[in-house]
Formats: sequence, structure tokens, C-alpha cells
Amino acid sequence: MVRTRTTILKQQVMAFSKWRVETMFPILEIQTNFRQIICQVIGFMRGVLEDMTRTKNLNVPPANERRIPPPTASVRKAREVAALQKKEEARKRRDEATRKKRAGSATTAASAVQEPEPEQVHEPDDDMVDAEQSFKQHISLEVWKHYKKPAEVLDRGVLKTYHHGNAMLGNDKEKHNDVKKCFSTYVKGRVEAAGLLPLLTCNLPSVDKTMLTAFVERWQPETSSFHMSFGEMTITLDDVSSLLHIPVKGKFFTLPVLTREDASSALHKQLGVTQADAEEEIRKTLGPYARYTWLLKVAEDMAKEEKTKKAARAFLLRLVGMTIFCGKTNNKVYVAYLGMFMDLEKVGEYAWGAMTLAFLYDQLKDATKVGTTSLGGYLNLFQAWIFEHFPASLFDRNLNRIYSEKDPRACKWVTKRGTVDLHAKRLILDDLRDNNVIWTPYDGHRVD
Repeated sequence: MVRTRTTILKQQVMAFSKWRVETMFPILEIQTNFRQIICQVIGFMRGVLEDMTRTKNLNVPPANERRIPPPTASVRKAREVAALQKKEEARKRRDEATRKKRAGSATTAASAVQEPEPEQVHEPDDDMVDAEQSFKQHISLEVWKHYKKPAEVLDRGVLKTYHHGNAMLGNDKEKHNDVKKCFSTYVKGRVEAAGLLPLLTCNLPSVDKTMLTAFVERWQPETSSFHMSFGEMTITLDDVSSLLHIPVKGKFFTLPVLTREDASSALHKQLGVTQADAEEEIRKTLGPYARYTWLLKVAEDMAKEEKTKKAARAFLLRLVGMTIFCGKTNNKVYVAYLGMFMDLEKVGEYAWGAMTLAFLYDQLKDATKVGTTSLGGYLNLFQAWIFEHFPASLFDRNLNRIYSEKDPRACKWVTKRGTVDLHAKRLILDDLRDNNVIWTPYDGHRVD
């Protein structure tokens, strides 16, 4: 009985399973067919929407016709650089192949007696490296940048100059008479003995600041010369001797560094002023300097008291400060120069012309720096050198009617007040050629 029930239960389970399978298979088939229909409808609707988009001119191409966006500027630049690098590498390979081919031909022609020496690689020396470093601070680089990008780099413009012209003897009768009062026979004799008497007469009334600035931009301190389009030029001792008639041979003077106390003590001992007056002058000049007006008054007072040596020292210190050692302090001179006039019997032993040229070289070097806005030195010498070596058709000037060949050559010219701007002067220098230069202007004029 038990066995019969078990058999019946198994038969019922098998019948139920068969029914479930027969029932579920059609349902699964219907679901699969429905999914396929849905996918087909979606694909059809997508195609319809793309056709509608193209019809409405929305500029949206179909997926299979869409273009790749153009590359950006950085991508194009990178591609150009890569292309140039490839061309450069190809050129180097061609050059190397040509060099090897020529070397092989030369070896064959020489019957291979000797092997060619390896090519020497020349390392830049220290002077070349120093020149490159100094050029980075040179004003000419800033001028070039200004013309390339005027909105970004400003032009330094015309340099401020310190030129006293005829102020040595006074521009008016009152000042001229003040100079005459202290210019006794002894003082004149000491100035003449020093060889500095021509400095009183060969001062140009004015200088062309624009012209001097254009030349300064071509000065190279490493070579102490002007770098022109045709080569190099410079101011020499021959120029100094012919233009100024001051001695270029003799001793040099080592300029000491003075404190305010040292300067006031030197003024007191060498010029005869009281210690209080010397200290007051140092206080007014804010350093170890003495004003030109104060020195002129001291020379006049000492001449009245017949203290001729002290008057001569004050006058000579004022003379060199306003001329050959004219710095950028405008109205005062460094008291240390007074040391050259302690022994008035030996003032003629100094190489005044050589010291004048060395001082001007230093001032030109400083003026080539980017941050400098002014120019010192004896600008009469600088201006007269330009007038002598370049024709009047390039740089205008007037001839001094009272000039004679016995006078210093710097007295020959009078500066015109030009209206040409700095850019025009630069173009004149750019166009200069060697046939525009007067190379031997002093024939028949040189001083023995």
C-alpha cells in the first residue's frame, strides 16, 4: 500500500513538471520577441530624429559623418616644433654624411699618408663669457627690445648731461669779474705750469645731448670702443692732446677715499678756511665735496689776503671739477682731488690728458647700464671728437670765427641747437660707412 502511494506521488510530480515546462516556453519566447521589437522601434525612431535634425539645418551631422575637431594652437605649435626638429636632424645627417665624404676624398687624394686630425672643440674663454654677461645689462639690448615691442619696453631716451660750458669764467660780467679777482699772476702761473690753462678757453657753450646719447648706446666697456656698423672707433690720447692741448705724459694720481672728517680737515689745512667753515661746507654738500661757488669765494678771499698758494689750490680744484673730472654731482667736486695740488711746484708732473681719458671711459661705461639716466665726464672732449671725425653733413655745427691753429682744436667748433630726435640720430649712425669717417683730422695740428 505504501509502495502504491509513493508511485502515485511520483507520477503526479512528473505530470506537474511537464505541464509547467510546456506552459513557460511560449511565455519566454514572447518576451524575447517583444525585446527585439522594442530595439527595432528605438532604432527606427533614432533614424527619424536624425533625419529631422538635418532637415531643420541644425548642423548636426549623423554619427557616421561627424568630423574630428581641429587641433588647438598648442597642438599645432607642438607639431610644427616636431617637424622642425625632424628637418634639423635630417639636415645634420646630410651635413655629417657630406663631411665624411669630403674627408674620405681628401684622405684618398693624400694617399692616406696621415690620418686627419680630430676636430678641436674650442671652449669659450673667460673674457668671452664676461663680455656676454656684461652685454645683458647693456642699454643697446633695451633699445632693440623697445623697437621690437614698444608697448612693453620703454625707451630710456636722452641722457641728462652735466656740462658747465663758459661757466668757468662766468656767463655774465659779474661772475667774470669775480673770477678775475682771484686770478692773480701767481694763480695763472700755477694753472699754466700744470698745463691746464687751455681748459679755460676751449669750453663749448653747449653740447648736443641727443648726439652724445646715440654714441653712448654704441660704447662697449669690454673693448673701450664705439661699435659702429663698419667696425670700432675710440677716443685716444692723440685726440686728447690735439683737442685740449693738455699733457698726456707724466704721473698718475691714486684717488683716496675720504670721510667727511677727512674732507673737512683737508679743506681747513690746504685752503686756509676755518674748521667750522669747512665742516659747514661738508654738511651742506652731504658728503666729502665742495661747491664750485664756495671754492670761487674762497679763492677770492685768499687772493685778497695775498695767500696765493691757497687761492691757487681752490681755483685749481674748481677748475678740474668743472672740466676734466666733472662727475654727476652737478655743482660740487670731490675734495680728494685736492691732494694733487698740495705741492704746487709739481702740478706739471701729472698726465692730465691720460687721467681725463680714463675718467671719461669710466663715465661712458656707467652710462651704458640700463638703469643710468645721466652722463658725466669732460663732454667738451667727447663732443669735439665727434665733430672732428664726422663731416658736417651728418652732424651740424658752426665754425668758430675767431679760431686759429694755435688754439686747442676743440675751440674750432660751436654746437648748433639741433632739433633732430634720438631715433633720427640712431639711424644716422646705422647708415655710417668707413668712407664717412675723417680718419686723420689733426694732420699739421699735433702738439709736440
